[in-house]
Amino acid sequence: MPAPQIDLEAATSLLTCGSERGSAFLVSERHALTSRHCVLDHLDDPTVPIELVSPSNPAAIRCTLVDVGIPLTEDTVLLKLESPLPNESVPPLVGSHIPAGLEWSSFGYPRVRGSLGARISGVTGRTISPDLATWDVELACDAASTLTSYKGASGSPVVVAGAVRAMLQERVDGALGAISLRRLQAFLRTAGIELQSTEASSRLPPRLKEQLAHLVPNTRTASDLELAISERENGYVLLTGTPGSGKSLFVAGFQPVEPSFEVVCRYFAGEPDLNNGPPALQRLSRTFADWLCQEAALISPDAVPVPRDATTAD
Repeated sequence: MPAPQIDLEAATSLLTCGSERGSAFLVSERHALTSRHCVLDHLDDPTVPIELVSPSNPAAIRCTLVDVGIPLTEDTVLLKLESPLPNESVPPLVGSHIPAGLEWSSFGYPRVRGSLGARISGVTGRTISPDLATWDVELACDAASTLTSYKGASGSPVVVAGAVRAMLQERVDGALGAISLRRLQAFLRTAGIELQSTEASSRLPPRLKEQLAHLVPNTRTASDLELAISERENGYVLLTGTPGSGKSLFVAGFQPVEPSFEVVCRYFAGEPDLNNGPPALQRLSRTFADWLCQEAALISPDAVPVPRDATTAD
């Protein structure tokens, strides 16, 4: 099933700074990320303003630089807006590993498209060691979205699996280079900006998350489940119960005591989900297979994502 649509045009602004121009995207109501090389004129002369403008916010908003200790090697700066933008314009932000083979999309303001902006998409490539470049994710572009020049697209958000997970940095030979939000996570936290995690408890359905606040832990069932898992080297364990007995709520709140156990993802076939649609669709084996392939790829650098049209239908 397709991932939920993010309004990238509302989240992304055209950045101007003296003779430089680029793109920037919201990471909070009052903060935006962009590439450092887009604001060099301001760094040379602090009287040169940094301004953001977009179709949804045509009045230019001035910005200041926020020092959160981001090294020059990251080619990234955090901006503080003089006036806040709507919270609904802030896209979901996730710090995670980005494996090769996943679809990605972006929106930015390359010079060749002027103030209209452009959508770019493609497939993620290899991961680059942080010691080798200012970027750590390689992106291949679809032929349909290839531009003659990407100058000005630096600072554009990169969406993978329904969330912004990276920022475009520069064009490299035959591809684009992006820096992952995971690489910037500690610096953003200094400014009070928390990214979502791929840890399972951060992505529970709203109804279950609300009920968990009042849950009395079922320690006996949790202990029995851990014992059953420890007795198996592979395969699966089936947890059964009558309708309404609290199976979904138990799974939502399950946290293993054994240090070697880790909950990496949870799938709820009976709960509405933005990524997989209503329960009727989530109960389909194809939907589950698609979800499992993508989750495995996001969790493990060794996992290979499977194209959605290649998973088993039944």
